[in-house]
Amino acid sequence: MEYIFYVWDELVIDFGREYKVKSVIYTARQDMVNGRVVNYKIFLSLDGSHWEEVAGGQFKNITEPQSIFLGRNVDAQFLKFMANKAMGVFGDGYRLIFPRRRSLW
Repeated sequence: MEYIFYVWDELVIDFGREYKVKSVIYTARQDMVNGRVVNYKIFLSLDGSHWEEVAGGQFKNITEPQSIFLGRNVDAQFLKFMANKAMGVFGDGYRLIFPRRRSLW
């Protein structure tokens, strides 16, 4: 039996400088389904205060990496990954990868 709960777990990452972010790769928890993110939202920010929602959707219940393409390069120093629905009572994951390019000033 699968239990799916609505949660609002979020992870904020500071890249330390501005980058052009074009995608995010999420890999679910490998050892069990509890905590795997079902629905997500991704926000980007230049200053950590003003956020732009750039993606949202649903992950498959699999252990292989799943790519989220933003459709464009977005300049950002901060990324917020929000899990708003997960298997079990919390959002979890094994790995997040952010393919990015350094922005040119």
